[in-house]
Amino acid sequence: GAAFQSPMAAIDEANAILLVGSNIRHEAPILGQRVRKAWRAGAQVAAINPVDWNFHFSLAGEVIAAPQHLPAELAALAKAVAAVTGKEIPESLQSALGEQQPGEAHEAIAAMLNGDGNRMLILGQSALAHSHAAWLRRLSAWIAEATGAVLNMVPHGGNSTGAGMAGALPYVGPGGSDVEHGNNVRDMLSEPLKGYLLWDIEPDFDLANPALSAQALGAAETVVAVAAFASDGLKANADIILPLAPLAESEGLFYTVDGQSFAAKAAVRPAGQARPGWKILRRLGEALELDGFTQVDITALRDEMLAAIKATGPLAEDVQLAALPANGSGLYRLGDVAMYAVDGLCRRSEYLQNTSHAETDFVGLNADDAGSRGLVDGRDVKISQGAGSVTLPVRIFEELPAGAVWVKSATNAGIALGDSFGPISVEAV
Repeated sequence: GAAFQSPMAAIDEANAILLVGSNIRHEAPILGQRVRKAWRAGAQVAAINPVDWNFHFSLAGEVIAAPQHLPAELAALAKAVAAVTGKEIPESLQSALGEQQPGEAHEAIAAMLNGDGNRMLILGQSALAHSHAAWLRRLSAWIAEATGAVLNMVPHGGNSTGAGMAGALPYVGPGGSDVEHGNNVRDMLSEPLKGYLLWDIEPDFDLANPALSAQALGAAETVVAVAAFASDGLKANADIILPLAPLAESEGLFYTVDGQSFAAKAAVRPAGQARPGWKILRRLGEALELDGFTQVDITALRDEMLAAIKATGPLAEDVQLAALPANGSGLYRLGDVAMYAVDGLCRRSEYLQNTSHAETDFVGLNADDAGSRGLVDGRDVKISQGAGSVTLPVRIFEELPAGAVWVKSATNAGIALGDSFGPISVEAV
């Protein structure tokens, strides 16, 4: 279903907004501007984040915690919400609550969400890409339900909502229909398959664990890539690369985060042998003699897809979640995607890559974490995840909490590393 439970325009009219794992100013600048508009009109804005990001609005309440502690902080907020609303936290969430008790900041945020007017939670990339994202979503969903707020999630990528509504999810078909079989990306990489079809991605940059993806693709018998850019990583792993027409050269259907659809026409004809994605899929389906690949134009395909899509809820509440590990005391990577590294087009834009927002070759540390290891600003350190490691200079940030190691994802330095949000080690060189 749609990533937002409310229309985008409802942000403008909100009275209270809680950001969870979101640098909304960079992740979705238009949404960030709407939050600013609401704040200027008197809305209260609070945040539970892994970084004290520089917003263009003031915060009425704030909890800053290293990524590994975000579930515990959100669980503490759930306890505060239960106290202020009198609602009982369901049994399915009890194992996530732990022993952490609400502090003054949690209680203030709970009171804010339980106030009058329009209230909402907005989950961003540091929540949705988190190693325990399912728990963060589930806790946020209960907090929203208990306080009468809406839950809005900022998906990664321009048409992620459309892909989800069309059925590009495990166990989910178009419009939320049930599908018997399915694997998520982690499943497909952790238990390597004989073959992979890569659709418009560069595994080194677009997957949350580049090292794991390289291992799985390298061991596969067949890898077929459909891509707009023949990157070095694809050339090294793919047996064949089918040229895909990029965004401006393709017709298609786009969905906004709140589920509104609109058709887009191609600005120019595809270059060379590149073809729009739907034509490539149609030919592959025909070659495999599969049903449902007989459309001859984009209009027929669009009408068929729209007929199959219906409104569905954003969360699967009946999913059994894995147990949360105990709160660790080690270092944890904060691997958010750099503002201008979100896709192949941005990564290849010389002008975007020359901006300050494209600076990614550093290891961000809290001053206390750096000092306890004898590290100073500018010193090279070796960071390791699993069998992969890379050497980068330290940069000390007062905005970072203890326990967080800021190493951006979708970068050349990140290719050798593991999970974008996961345990990491740091040592001086």
